[in-house]
Amino acid sequence: MIQLNKQYTFSYLGSAPVTWVVDAVNAETDQIYLHQIGNGKTLQMSLKHFEDLYRRHGMAE
Repeated sequence: MIQLNKQYTFSYLGSAPVTWVVDAVNAETDQIYLHQIGNGKTLQMSLKHFEDLYRRHGMAE
């Protein structure tokens, strides 16, 4: 389960790891809001899609 304020780190095809922090989750509308560590970039996407990406590209902490 995705947790609020938790950091999630991804690595795609050997690229440098990218870490996102969960700012808000709305399971009813299937939306997640995040910001990237380092540059502050923000992102809104489907919660289900984020969970799928983390299963495939997430790095164990």
